[in-house]
Order: sequence, then C-alpha cells, then structure tokens
Amino acid sequence: MKFRLTGFTKQLTFLMVCVVAPLTAMGEATVDQDGVYVIPGLGAHYFDSVTGVEAQIFPSLGVGFQFRRHFALELSVRSIFTETKSTGNDFDVLEYEIDMIFGRPHWEKWTNFIVVGLGDAQYNPNVGSTSLQTQGIVGYGYQGVIADRFLLRADVRGLYGFDNETADAELNVGLLYFIGGYKRPDDEDGDGVLDPFDKCPGTPRGATVDNKGCPIDSDDDGIFDGIDLCPKTPKGALVNAAGCTKDDDKDGVPDNKDKCPNTQHGVIVNEEGCPLDSDGDSVADYKDKCPETPKGAKVDDDGCRIILKETVEITLQLEFKLDSSEILPRHIGKISEVGEFMRQYPDTQAVLEGHTDSTGSEEYNQRLSRERAEAVRSSLIQGFGIKPSRLVAVGMGESRPIADNSTAEGREQNRRVVAVLRTVIEEPQ
Repeated sequence: MKFRLTGFTKQLTFLMVCVVAPLTAMGEATVDQDGVYVIPGLGAHYFDSVTGVEAQIFPSLGVGFQFRRHFALELSVRSIFTETKSTGNDFDVLEYEIDMIFGRPHWEKWTNFIVVGLGDAQYNPNVGSTSLQTQGIVGYGYQGVIADRFLLRADVRGLYGFDNETADAELNVGLLYFIGGYKRPDDEDGDGVLDPFDKCPGTPRGATVDNKGCPIDSDDDGIFDGIDLCPKTPKGALVNAAGCTKDDDKDGVPDNKDKCPNTQHGVIVNEEGCPLDSDGDSVADYKDKCPETPKGAKVDDDGCRIILKETVEITLQLEFKLDSSEILPRHIGKISEVGEFMRQYPDTQAVLEGHTDSTGSEEYNQRLSRERAEAVRSSLIQGFGIKPSRLVAVGMGESRPIADNSTAEGREQNRRVVAVLRTVIEEPQ
C-alpha cells in the first residue's frame, strides 16, 4: 500500500512536531492543570452512501495539550481498513486531523465537550487511483477522570469532505493519559471534594458536605451531619459534642426543657425533669418516707404527715361519809365525766386510790379504803361499760392524808377516792 502526504498533511505533521514536542519536554514542569496527553482509542466510521464503502471499526492514536482555560489542542491519526460494497475490494483510508476540544475535564464528575477540527483523508482503493480529501470536523462528547492522569472519553463526530461533498460520521472511544501535568489534586480534609474545589477545606473528618465541600448541619445544632449522632435534634436545643440533646443530670429530659436540671442520678422524673411527687406533698418520691400522704396534709421533711400531740387529763376526787363506801349523789356527775372520758379515749386506764381518815384501826381503815375504790370502779364498769381490765382499785388506808385529821374538816377531806386519768392525743395537720 502506498501513501503520499498532501500539503495539508505535511503542515499537520510539521505542526505536531513544532508544538507537541516542546510541550512533551515540559513533563512534570507544567503548572496547574496544563498537560500533554496521548489518546489511543477505537472508533467506528460510517461513510457517506455515495462513497460506496462499508462502515468499519478502526484504531486511532492522538496526542494533545490541555490548556488550563477549558481548551485542548489535539492531533490524531486513524487507519481504516474496509472494502467496497459493490465489489468487496479492499479500500483503505488514512486520516490525519487537528482538533480543538472545548471543555475541561473535571475531577468530580463527567463533563461534556465540543470538537471542532480540520483533517486530511487519503483514500487508497485496491482497484483504482489514490485520492485526497480535506475534511471539516465537528463533534460532541463526554469525558471523565477515572484515575490519576487517566481520562475516559467518548464522542460522536461528523466529517464533511469539501472535495467530494461527502458527509461521514464517527463514533470514538479513547483513553487519555497525561504525560505531564494534570495530576489529581489532594483532598486534605478527606471529605470527597478535591482541594481546588473545596470552599471549606478544614471540614472535620466524617462530616457530610455539599458539592462545595462545606459541611451540612440539617438540625442547626452546630454539629455537622455525618458526625451528629442525633441529626434531628429540635431547633434551639442545647447539644453535647455528639450532637445529641444535652442532659447534664441524665434524667432523660433535655436541659432546655428541664426545670430541675440538677436532679440526683437515677431519680424518676416527670416530663419537666423534676422528681416525681405522687402524693403532691412537695417531698419527692425518692425522699418521701410516707408516699401516700392525703392531699393537703402538712408534712415534715421526710414527707410524713405532721402530728400535733396533746396531753389531756381528768382528775377524780370523791369524798365519803364517815365509816361509809357509798357514793354520794353529789358525785354522780363527776363519775359520769370520768366515764365519758374513758369512752372517748379507749386507751386510757385508771388506778382508783381509796383513802380514810385516822378514825378507827389501821386494819379497818385499810379495808374501808379498798371498798370505797371498788365502789367507784363498779360504778364505772356498770354505768359506762368500761372494761374491768382498764380499772384498778387499791386501798391506801389512812397512810396518805391530805389534811389535818385533828379537825372535822380535815378528816372529811381525807375520806376520799382519787384518780388522775391522762392520755396523749394526736391531731394530724
């Protein structure tokens, strides 16, 4: 197979040497995202029907330079081995072209680009003479970074032959490898947004960020999503370092709603964060030793009802006639008072002491004093239903006078039965 270079092809070759060679020499010295690349690839060429040539898959090879201003200059060559539709004769095509690629590869996503170029196609049929044709190229495609220095590209192109007025089409897939420059930028904060595009470069590790690299805080609690263990905290709530509602006393009620923020640990609280007070006595259940105090009752520090204690008493003193144990009618009212007292206070007991004056023998007076005490005891038992066990009758004889036995008045005072009944009553407050 014989190929010849047209003037245009020679110009392309010269341009490739003059432009690309020095760029390649720059290697790693290129700055920012400028860089030289090579692009091997595969394509499918669909010829205009007037050409009478079968569509065919072909290899391609290109070299280019990416400028930092979203623009690349690319030189490529394609070798297509096909055949004529009518006769099946071999038909080879060699294409050279120079293209301008408008669109900059992005490290974060696939981006589109436009191709505008000019080329030279050399047709070499097995039967017939070689012919040349200048082509105008336009195309559209997508490219994306797949690794450091590597991009994947796919595009569709239309080729217009100015000499024969043909319209061909191509599908191309290529793998770009940057020889110099265009190394993947760092991501210092590890948030997935590369440093050149990161508007918030100091984001804490693990925080969720937006497409600008700035952390997201959905609940506005100051703790970023991704490291916020409670991402739906109510607005305005105080939170801890984990983003959860702050609860210093750990009673389950957030501090911003806790009316009792220093509750002792482990104490059961109500919805306001205060210790439960089931009986409403203002003493919390955990300190209340009397948890079922009636409503409105006054209580002490232990939550128990305050009881006022009062001592009540009644004194009984009955005088008797000489040498008699009969109760005088004038004393019936006093006995009645004592009987009612003992009914009202059923825990009371009484010791009834009988006494005499000094008239008579000591033995006689001892017996008489006992009879007088028993008379009073019987009156209380029979008249008021007082249990006998609550009453004790004792005779003291003449041993305890309270007045002078040498006078009639004194002896009258000494002939007596006495008792003091005393009890303590409790009044709940």
